[in-house]
Amino acid sequence: MPQVCRLPLGLLAIHSIALLVLVALLSTGAHAQSPKLTLPKLALPRTGAEFPPELLAPVADLTAGFPSAERDCYYMLLAHAQSTDLNLQRRAAFENQQSAEASFRTDRKNRRRKHLLFYDIVTHPESWRGQPVTLTGYIRDLTPMEAGENSFGLETLYQAHLFTDDSSQFPYVVICTRIPENIVRPTAKAPTDYVTVTGYFYKLWTYRAGTESGHWSAPLVLANRLEWNPPRGNSAVDPRWYWLAGGGAALVIFGSLVLRNRNRQARQVLRDLATSPAPTEAETRAALRSLERIDHPNDHPDTLE
Repeated sequence: MPQVCRLPLGLLAIHSIALLVLVALLSTGAHAQSPKLTLPKLALPRTGAEFPPELLAPVADLTAGFPSAERDCYYMLLAHAQSTDLNLQRRAAFENQQSAEASFRTDRKNRRRKHLLFYDIVTHPESWRGQPVTLTGYIRDLTPMEAGENSFGLETLYQAHLFTDDSSQFPYVVICTRIPENIVRPTAKAPTDYVTVTGYFYKLWTYRAGTESGHWSAPLVLANRLEWNPPRGNSAVDPRWYWLAGGGAALVIFGSLVLRNRNRQARQVLRDLATSPAPTEAETRAALRSLERIDHPNDHPDTLE
């Protein structure tokens, strides 16, 4: 069963304010009586990859946990995601996205607005239930957990909170049966980017979170596996090394600027000595020593003969 997570809330992009209001309202109502949404139903195409909707009839949105009536649905959908060809799921997810956006554009007010899949799922959960979706973004956690007793041979599952461009600071909760062996494990301060998942929307799930109300609601997607596709050549590199490399480069640049400054100062001293009456031996030695360190960085003479 999914685990709870403290929701990290940061500064929100302007376009996400509507999502915040919507999800907050849904989450507030969910904790009380799990109301059914009454928004118009979205007609998505039948591709052959979707899960039979009648088998998901017991599933209710905006509920905490998984009532006993839903548990078989939960495991059936996970098993379906595991057994259905991934390319078929991807094609169906693409067609769903295209169909949903076309429906969105039929309203003249939306013709210049961006279609947000996250918003579409949150406002049409019954239409998306059991339908394939493809999501790409970054994850802030990746937690293994026991699958619990089931009749499908599922043993270990993995849970992640996935943030996409259109979901902004609001996560999808993803549960899958497999993860890449070489994936860099994320933390709240060092998320893992370039993550893609194709799976099935299950429900709007309410869970405990670090919000003012103590709970939150998010789309729950069940999938066979996570995919991780970092830029070529970086698959085995922990992104945190880039911070170290960047810090080292900054130190090198800073050091070179300091040395250049010292070089200019030393040469200025020599120019001053050329026009000054009777420079002292100590002043001359100090100026030459500064130049020697710049011109011969591998030599560190303590004295000049």
